[in-house]
Amino acid sequence: MIFDNVLEIVKQEGDKHRFSYKGFDCLIIRHPEKGHLNGYVAITKLSPKLYKEIYYNDFVDRIDCHGGITYIGKGLKYWKIKKKKSVMWIGFDCYHYMDFAPYWVIRSEKILKRQCVDRKELESGESQYRNLDYVIEECKGIVNQILEG
Repeated sequence: MIFDNVLEIVKQEGDKHRFSYKGFDCLIIRHPEKGHLNGYVAITKLSPKLYKEIYYNDFVDRIDCHGGITYIGKGLKYWKIKKKKSVMWIGFDCYHYMDFAPYWVIRSEKILKRQCVDRKELESGESQYRNLDYVIEECKGIVNQILEG
């Protein structure tokens, strides 16, 4: 994939996408500094057993998603999603080894004044940009695993 194509995809995707899947609120937000996507699923206290299982036990360690669950909390302060007592968010990010973060490359190249290694890895196929469709499917996968218990 060519770097300029990724920038066009990023522009088309936008920075925030919210959807509902099987009754769960899902949110995808682009990191403002690095440009990668983060996916979140809201767990409500309408299911107290599930809420406690996720919050106090190792349930999230068993959820299979890109890079594993990297966030558990009641609010997404960084993203300006206010805390609600009845909602807990679990989420993951697409900024792991061999994931491509487009804004990070732009910033690095401005500082270094030369082409960044990350861009070369993308163009050679070594790294990959995790697009909106990919993150939507990962969020759905989390929901399916939660429902399966």
